[in-house]
Amino acid sequence: MSGCRCLSVVAFVCVGLLWASAASAGGYEYPDGGVVAVGRGGAFAAKADDLSAIYFNPAGLAGQKGTRLLFTTNLARQAITFTRAGTDPSGGPFPAVSNSVGFFTGDAHIGAPIFGVSSDFGLKDITFALGVHAPPAYGATRYPKDGPQRFALIDMDVALVFYDLSIGWRAHPRLDLGVSLQLGHMLKTKMSQAVNAWFAEGSGPSAGYDTIVHLKFDPGFSLGMLLGAIYRPPVKGLTIGLAIRP
Repeated sequence: MSGCRCLSVVAFVCVGLLWASAASAGGYEYPDGGVVAVGRGGAFAAKADDLSAIYFNPAGLAGQKGTRLLFTTNLARQAITFTRAGTDPSGGPFPAVSNSVGFFTGDAHIGAPIFGVSSDFGLKDITFALGVHAPPAYGATRYPKDGPQRFALIDMDVALVFYDLSIGWRAHPRLDLGVSLQLGHMLKTKMSQAVNAWFAEGSGPSAGYDTIVHLKFDPGFSLGMLLGAIYRPPVKGLTIGLAIRP
C-alpha cells in the first residue's frame, strides 16, 4: 500500500512539472531591515526577539526584559540598467542607460536603518519601545536628461522615515500581543521627466520639443499602525506569528 502511495506522489509531481507555466520576474526586491531577519529570509514575524520587532511584529517585545538598545542597517550597491522597448528613429534598438546613483537609497543615505530602545520599567508582562526606521526601498535614481528613458523618468529623490511607539504585552504564557503606532514622515520627494509636444505623423517625438518637468512635493506626515500576535501552542518547536497593518 505504501509503495502505491509513493508511486502516486511521484506521478503527481511529474505531471505538475510537465504542466508548469512560464515564470516571469517580479521586479526588484530589497531585503527588510534587521540582521537576524535578513538571515532568516525575512521570516521573522513568529520570532521577533530583538528590537526590530517594532517593524516586524510588536508582540515580540513582550519577551524582551530589561532595557535594550539596537541599531541595525542594510547597505547594498545596486546597479540598474534601462533599455527602452521598440526601435529608435533610425530603426535600430535604443541604447541602454544606467542609473548613476550607486548606493541603496542615494548619495547621502544608508539603507533601511532601524534604531530602537526598549524597557519593561520593572513591569512583569509589558515592554515599551521607541524607535525610528526607514523602509527598504531604492530612494534615488538618476538617468541622462537626453536618454531614451526620459519620458518615464530622469531622476528621483525620495526620503521617508517612520517614528515608532510600540508596546508588547504577555497576555497569557502562550500568547503575546503588541501594537506599534507609526508616524510616517516624508522628508523629501523630488522627480523630473521629459514631456514632448511634437508627434508628427509616422514619427516619434522630436528632441527639439522636449520640456523637462520638475515635481517637488512638500514634506508631510501620515499615521499608521501595526498589530501583532505570537502564539506558542503546546507543540514542541512550533510558534505562530501574525502581523497586520490595518
